[in-house]
Amino acid sequence: MNANGEQATFADGTDPVFLGLTRPAMFWGVNHSFFVINLIVCLIGFLAAHSWLALLLAFPIHGLGYLACLRDPHVFDLAYVKASKCARCVNRRFWGATTYDLA
Repeated sequence: MNANGEQATFADGTDPVFLGLTRPAMFWGVNHSFFVINLIVCLIGFLAAHSWLALLLAFPIHGLGYLACLRDPHVFDLAYVKASKCARCVNRRFWGATTYDLA
């Protein structure tokens, strides 16, 4: 409610509480799962290179993730679901679509 007793809404008519409850967990502006993957990739780079400079790779990767999450905070969750549900199969070239039928 605002000072006039009206319920606050955004310009497109959505309720700010609804948007806050449907956003994924964010950490420094990126999706939590992307943050963890970024951390793991940079730590593996650090262990492989034996150099602290490999950890600086986290900042440009985080920046790209931040830019992607500005547009849609669910972008990485959607990419994961698409990759897990819409995998390519062997028959894709023959049928032109993902199918497991041999005939």
